[in-house]
Amino acid sequence: MNRRGFTIVEVIVAMVLLAVGVLGVAGVSVMAMRQTADADQQNVGALVAQSYMERFRGLACSRIDALLASPLVTTDRNIRVRVERINAGFVSTRVIAGQFAWTTRRNTPGLIADTTTVDCP
Repeated sequence: MNRRGFTIVEVIVAMVLLAVGVLGVAGVSVMAMRQTADADQQNVGALVAQSYMERFRGLACSRIDALLASPLVTTDRNIRVRVERINAGFVSTRVIAGQFAWTTRRNTPGLIADTTTVDCP
């Protein structure tokens, strides 16, 4: 007797192997999407930090003193921002410290701390 085709057992085994492979790829894809979202949030945090610090570097010392008489606390693009002037002990220098914090979609914290110095003539 000459058989052609596959038995039902062969088809079921092939389907199970295919399903295991597809589930593995799906699991890796979900993990990659989560990592990408976390990286995107990190990039936004870095951009917000850079933007704030560049703004302060471009200001006159009298304006920095007025703006940072008390710490600046705000939210920008879901990033919690705290910027304050640190007393460096030098009249001709302003040291500005910033903390930029967020929570990812997986409830893990992210934080960037940055410090910049502005020389005052």
